[in-house]
Amino acid sequence: MGVSEAEVSAVFSWSRPAAGYGELAIGPVAGSWRKTVFTRSSLLALLEADLPEEFKAVTEQHLEFFRSNERVNKLKELRKPEDTEADVRLKMLAVICRVEPSVESILLALLNELAKEKNERWTQIDKFSLSEFWWKQVAAHFGYVTPTPALLDFVLCLFRAVTPLGNSSSLDPRQSQVFLNRWMDSGEHREAFEMLSERADGMLNISAALNQIEDVRPLLPVQTYRRIDLKILADLRDGPRDWSTRAD
Repeated sequence: MGVSEAEVSAVFSWSRPAAGYGELAIGPVAGSWRKTVFTRSSLLALLEADLPEEFKAVTEQHLEFFRSNERVNKLKELRKPEDTEADVRLKMLAVICRVEPSVESILLALLNELAKEKNERWTQIDKFSLSEFWWKQVAAHFGYVTPTPALLDFVLCLFRAVTPLGNSSSLDPRQSQVFLNRWMDSGEHREAFEMLSERADGMLNISAALNQIEDVRPLLPVQTYRRIDLKILADLRDGPRDWSTRAD
């Protein structure tokens, strides 16, 4: 059930210096009352979500998210007393994507949609003004920094980071490999990996890059593209090679 303005007025001292805004006496601080200006809607959102006053920037910036009781209730289920603003925003993303509140889980859900050429979840993230926050999390997690971040561009950078074919990537190679291994090994998300691998294969012209490779041994641990497996099998078929020693 939502909180009405009448209930708000019963809890707070409310005045209206301007339409749509209220100046609220929040509580006594050092013998005096501290006053904070809220929009009426953001205050209601703050109360409905059981968020303390210091989270007012969250409800102000992402007000559209809080217009759904279903989303608010799911967020309340995930909330913990020690949560920071960043924790709350990550949990808002988790609510949108219907997954656990972790960068990896959210990313896998978004990549599933990307593979199917859908964007329902991303449209909501953008609508609720959470896209900038999301890309900051991806930057911190993987080192993905660009003026125009996009999911497909991230996928291309991810594959380049773990495939030794001469294409450079700014992503953290270790973190990229860890994520890629989990993605490939996931029964739920494996199909999306294979679909996006095929798309990246064409966009990055992997066939041309492999044609320049004479020694495929550095590619033996690489599992990003099916075409690499075919290249290795073809080299094994076409002639004997001493795989135990390095090529000159």
